[in-house]
Amino acid sequence: MFTNKDDLKDSIDFVLKNYKLVNPNVFVLENKINNRDLYVTFNVKKGDASIASNWKTILVHRKKETNTIYTINALNEIVKSKTGGQTDNTFAIEWSEFQNSIITTSPDGYKQTPTKIYDTFKID
Repeated sequence: MFTNKDDLKDSIDFVLKNYKLVNPNVFVLENKINNRDLYVTFNVKKGDASIASNWKTILVHRKKETNTIYTINALNEIVKSKTGGQTDNTFAIEWSEFQNSIITTSPDGYKQTPTKIYDTFKID
């Protein structure tokens, strides 16, 4: 979930009220370039649909070894950028290039946003 420091409490309240979390750990990441921007990450049951709201949420995946959060479309854009515009499902991503980042798509392909942990907590 994309949010900011002013709206963090309301964002977390929305998550807790509207989603059934399958993992009690919630991580709040801070954008290292614009520290006002925050990202709330949480795990929901596979197959659960997003909930319509004013909050911006996207389905992401995580590479645990490098703490990289990414969308599948962004991953495809990374591959295209490294292979001259071709998609290649055998291409090996150099994950260390994306350590502690969120990777999303952009009009120019993909966008890498460096992050750091802002807060963590467990839901009882």
